[in-house]
Amino acid sequence: MSGSGIMRTPSSENGAIGRNYAYILIGGFFFPLMIAAHIIARKKRVSTDEIGASHYQLQLRTTSIALIATVVILFVGVAMILGIQHASPLQQAEERIYVINLINASWLFFLWVAARCIRGLYLAGAAKKIQNPKTFWIWP
Repeated sequence: MSGSGIMRTPSSENGAIGRNYAYILIGGFFFPLMIAAHIIARKKRVSTDEIGASHYQLQLRTTSIALIATVVILFVGVAMILGIQHASPLQQAEERIYVINLINASWLFFLWVAARCIRGLYLAGAAKKIQNPKTFWIWP
């Protein structure tokens, strides 16, 4: 029992884990939810059972990398867009191609995050722990 008198069951903990995976997935489109998921995973990775801890550790690593990559992609994209204004028309077209390639790379990165979250949702629903939550592979 927790301090509020509500008994935590494995299914309620799995629901919290699944909800945080959903925050990560939606956070790919709405950035503040990714930050919220990162904070939740950071707080709960030590306060849950072994299964929950493995899922929250995977979520923490995924959101850390996603947040860093999002900021880097954002800064590179802004620098590229601001650099377009001072170039010749041919160089502007070339820079636009680079921006399009950056956007495509960011979508591939989002697919990496989505695949990790979907795998985590599947394992959380089956009440199984993540075997190697410290890995960066797409399929933990």
